[in-house]
Amino acid sequence: MSSDSAAWFCSYAMPITLQFPEESIYRIQFNCRGKGSTAIGQNEYAVLPDQAVITHSATQINFEDGFEQTVLRFSQASLEKKLVTLTGRALTGPLAFCHTVNPNDPKTSAFKRIFDFFMHEVSKPAIEVPDLVLCELEQALMASFLYSCPNNYSALLAMQSAGAAPSQVDLIEDYIESNWDKPINIEDLITISGCSARSIYRAFRQSRGYSPRMFVRRVRLGHAQEMLLTGHASTVTEVALMCGFSDLGRFSRRYQHMFGELPSHTLKHRDKGNGRK
Repeated sequence: MSSDSAAWFCSYAMPITLQFPEESIYRIQFNCRGKGSTAIGQNEYAVLPDQAVITHSATQINFEDGFEQTVLRFSQASLEKKLVTLTGRALTGPLAFCHTVNPNDPKTSAFKRIFDFFMHEVSKPAIEVPDLVLCELEQALMASFLYSCPNNYSALLAMQSAGAAPSQVDLIEDYIESNWDKPINIEDLITISGCSARSIYRAFRQSRGYSPRMFVRRVRLGHAQEMLLTGHASTVTEVALMCGFSDLGRFSRRYQHMFGELPSHTLKHRDKGNGRK
């Protein structure tokens, strides 16, 4: 990930206590196995299968024997910048989260699924995740963290806003089509359209029936088909990675849903047309 965020898996062979100084970061801990806790000032919070812990100050993390966890952290500056982007308003005070959340809560579980997917992808030894994918996953994690974990700006994030005009949706789609092979983030779409993030998403739902992210996916799948048909890549894996898909199974399912056949079949048709056996 970038210097704005980090993720890791923690496991020790014995009980241990770690001290973390106060930093300009937000950290969330998810239990994988065993028992552990985090002390914030005079309060101590258990890191459990049904309780993740969020911190933004000096902490002490206690590992009992066999405790394992995954941790995700964001820099304060990057997370607050994302919050301003999503709400379209300047912050009126420091961002503060509830110290505990239930990973099984419907909203929080959506965020946890994105995080689990990210950890699964980056841990694959045989595949190097493209920078394009890493950047977009990082942006998705930030936004989902803000929306899914209760904080003092949750009500503002949930507010409705007026939609962008159809011409602005056209402008955004033109930008996406011209930059499909680069990371697409909401900040760019706001700059292009002059609308807030909520206005953009609402306008896409109302005028297109899909989200900007779904449009990005359709454009990239179209380019994937073109690459498979024209010989710009020799394998399905190569095409998937070039078009921003690191999960090959998901890429194949979405490709089949859009074009009615698996990408491997498209590749076979091309090879047969070129006289290969």
